[in-house]
Amino acid sequence: MFTKQNITFGIIGNYCYFPDVVVEGSQVSNYSISAAATEALDPYSYYVYFSDLAAVVSIDLANRLEVIPNTFINYKRFSDCGGYWPTVQNDFGGATGGFASSIMMEDIYDKNPDIVGVIGLEYSSTARGPAEILSLKQIPYCSGCSQSPRLSNKNLFPYFWRPLPGLGMGDHIFQLFASWNVKRVAVIYQKDDDMGTQFGLDIIASLRRRGILVVATIALRSSITDNVLAYTRTALTRVDARYIILSGQANFGLDVYQGVGLVDERTSG
Repeated sequence: MFTKQNITFGIIGNYCYFPDVVVEGSQVSNYSISAAATEALDPYSYYVYFSDLAAVVSIDLANRLEVIPNTFINYKRFSDCGGYWPTVQNDFGGATGGFASSIMMEDIYDKNPDIVGVIGLEYSSTARGPAEILSLKQIPYCSGCSQSPRLSNKNLFPYFWRPLPGLGMGDHIFQLFASWNVKRVAVIYQKDDDMGTQFGLDIIASLRRRGILVVATIALRSSITDNVLAYTRTALTRVDARYIILSGQANFGLDVYQGVGLVDERTSG
């Protein structure tokens, strides 16, 4: 009779949004959010909760179906932003800088050597460091939301993979514009967000390569002042940009869309 072996997956998430979660270093020790409590969650913690739930359900299903024969999969949670603090919803936008690449990575590969794979629910800006470090440690890292084209570089991230590829967005955008017979576009991208920047650059390169004129390329930071919005509005008006592509996180797109005044006869995407 075979004895089941045990392996462990790590689940990375923004658990700093939950005030009742205890975090030691980066490892979460008492995650106990109930389904009934989800009605009180804000949009950020709501996203983290259901992303975590999807990972846990997938692991439980794999165990019940014995996807890996004679093997039971355990899991441990790690916060890429530490523990909760009162102003986290205003302070934290997904880019955790050095914490994820230093403290969290040490907790995973040094203090928990039983971990054989990681499921990540991180922003691309944060995932860059862990994805490279885990590749060096030869620990597979599957991401459900890190979409930056940069992470498709298998020389830097050979153990990083995801269900949807990050490369090729520009080719898809071109097909849409070609069907509309569009010849001129402007591009605005979020330059302090890795996904926004890399998608923006990919789109610009693809459109130029295929003969569409990019009449304006505007790189903006997440914190947008009224002066910057006024400059952007003037720049778009000067080149008479009818089709405008916004590349960045949802909040950034909303700020630009409303602040620049794209809610008129122009078309943006």
